[in-house]
Amino acid sequence: MEPTTAVEIQEEIQLRIHELNHTDDDHVAGDAARILFELAHFSNPYSESNKRQIAASGGVGALCKHLRSQSYEVRYQTCSALGELAFRNEENCVLVVNTSDALPALAEMLACSTGNNQEDAALVINNCASFCEETAEQIVRCPGMLASLKLLAVGRHVGAKNVSIGALNCLSRSPAVLAQLVEAKVVDEALVPVLEERGRGEKLEVRKARAMMAVVNLTGALPPLPLAAAPRAPLQQRQHHGDHHQQQHLAQLPAHHRQQQQAAAGGRGADLAAIVRVLGFALDGKKWVGVSF
Repeated sequence: MEPTTAVEIQEEIQLRIHELNHTDDDHVAGDAARILFELAHFSNPYSESNKRQIAASGGVGALCKHLRSQSYEVRYQTCSALGELAFRNEENCVLVVNTSDALPALAEMLACSTGNNQEDAALVINNCASFCEETAEQIVRCPGMLASLKLLAVGRHVGAKNVSIGALNCLSRSPAVLAQLVEAKVVDEALVPVLEERGRGEKLEVRKARAMMAVVNLTGALPPLPLAAAPRAPLQQRQHHGDHHQQQHLAQLPAHHRQQQQAAAGGRGADLAAIVRVLGFALDGKKWVGVSF
């Protein structure tokens, strides 16, 4: 039976935190983390008050103790709860990054776990960076964190890839870490490869839109179209003959290169269109493919 009164919820929270602090049983720990996640989830009518109560009762620290669990399920439930506690809650974001060993444990999970747990860990980082800009410096300073996010951004696990690009985009909004992100070659080694991906689907659109927004944040400009430009003519000539120069350039390329160039130019337009969609969802306070902007 789910707790419904304030007293029942408080007792449930205290019980589950006690279990996390004192159990060596993976089933008990995983179940306790799952229940804290459900109490904190945005769909819970008492979500905000539950988040505050969990944090005030030491729930963040209790959860972080299990980030290095040998159990995949415990790590999954722990990351889910921490990510939900950080979601739209600046104080909890700060609590997570300030908890002893939390960031190193998450960085290790990004580097050493399987794809699903990597996605889980990346989501905690994404939410902390997204909802509290001041966490960016600590996240970026954590040894191995940026390197792992970059590798996952160009990796094969789609879920981890999507969330890692989201985390890099959130970090790119912080002026305090701009120099570190540029120095780490995040643009060249993580974002540009994403923009060059081929394919279709809304998840790919979201990933590429996030990558492009991060490029803009880090460089102050949209990445250039991959299509080689003809020498710039005066404005009137460009208006009348620009298409001719572009077609002439394409005609000189081998057929497969010509197709790639045309697809790339069209793809960048699609990326920009995706950003416009992102802005529309953000303004309406809605999610797109399960992602809040």
